[in-house]
Amino acid sequence: MLGGCTSNSISLDSDDDGDTEGDTGTETFPGTSTTPPADSGSDDGPPVECVDDSDCGGWCGWCSAGVCQEDVGCCGSSPEDPQQWRCSPPLDCWDDSECGDGEICVGGWCEPDPNPELQEPPACRDDLALWIDELALDGAYQQVAVAGGSPWVIGVGPQLHPVSFETGVGAPVGATLPDDTARELLALDASTLVAMTTGPRGGDHHLSRLHDPGDGAWLVESTELQAAPARAAAWLHTPAEVVVATDGQLVRWTAQLQPIGPVPLLFSPPATLARFPMGDGTSLAALAREDGAVELWDVSADVVTVQGHTLAGSPVDLAPALDTGGGEPRLMAVSHLVIEPQPGLLVDYAAIELVRIDEPLSGTPPFGAPGIPRALATTDLDGNGVYDVLVANDDGRLDLYLMDAEGPRCRSYLPLPAIVDLEVGDIDGDGVDDVLVLDDGPTLRAIHGVGR
Repeated sequence: MLGGCTSNSISLDSDDDGDTEGDTGTETFPGTSTTPPADSGSDDGPPVECVDDSDCGGWCGWCSAGVCQEDVGCCGSSPEDPQQWRCSPPLDCWDDSECGDGEICVGGWCEPDPNPELQEPPACRDDLALWIDELALDGAYQQVAVAGGSPWVIGVGPQLHPVSFETGVGAPVGATLPDDTARELLALDASTLVAMTTGPRGGDHHLSRLHDPGDGAWLVESTELQAAPARAAAWLHTPAEVVVATDGQLVRWTAQLQPIGPVPLLFSPPATLARFPMGDGTSLAALAREDGAVELWDVSADVVTVQGHTLAGSPVDLAPALDTGGGEPRLMAVSHLVIEPQPGLLVDYAAIELVRIDEPLSGTPPFGAPGIPRALATTDLDGNGVYDVLVANDDGRLDLYLMDAEGPRCRSYLPLPAIVDLEVGDIDGDGVDDVLVLDDGPTLRAIHGVGR
């Protein structure tokens, strides 16, 4: 049952992808037509008064279907007046500067930029060698977590197994969990884990608490999630609550899986959920909705504490971005963005954004590389005191972005089989977080961070 275990010092390969050009569209101002009217007039038809707005007295009117229309209420105001052009009709914007992040002004209305500027960091050229342990697994495994400084994996069934890179995968603990698919595995402490499982075709949803009272006889308690479908779960530490995101609620549970109550979610359904630690030791629930909106929730008070940022693409995963040297906590997000660099050419991108915890939330310009993202992890791997970013793509490529205080310094990658899960935790006891990578090879890898 046990697979072989090897340790290797691997320098991650450099990426040779080329840059993608940005927006190739043309700018159109409100009330301006760049195309002459289809009907240029005839002996029997009405005369054509205009081709564009300049034929209609400039600021006092505009050209519509070859006929000058009077701009009621605006004639006489100066072109520098920022409100004059909104008189007739009322519009959102005059140019891109009046739209939000990731938006452009199209015909007087703010719309998502189909070709946002996306920074592609250069390939890493330094000789950073990260020590990687590899363990070949026997069977299929769905989720990985770190509890008590050791990895744990959930296999088919699903069943929970301890893992050692020296001795392999241990025998399953406790009884078989409900359902057949593990969606989340959360480590509450050294001896307690919580699994969120779903049944065939997502029909049933359960939370299961797996606890070792100290004698090695693991206890398993399960409770059914009434509000379905369950999309994501997070352990908040302080307050000690498990939060599950469903289509219309954030459902709260104690560490013993006693229900506390739901927090209603209106409008767009949630896409992903993560714990966000605050500087005072408490935790908030970081939520990204399907429409890209990012929010921080104080679930104990049933309120959104801060919101206001929309991601560049469809949200995939969130993770706290914490500098080991201190500083304000921030949030990292990865989304799936489709860019059209030229007509008819669509390119998938993993777009990564750093979300600042301002009021409202604000984000840095996205960076990333071509690919369809599946998971995100953040930790300081190179020991410079700044979080680094790892993104798992659906083709198995694991991208590593080495970060400094100004942003992404460079990118390396590791080609792997399809990646199932990423998890962060210190498994070698050196005080430096490592990254566990579970793929469907099946292989479990530990990427060890260097000492600070």
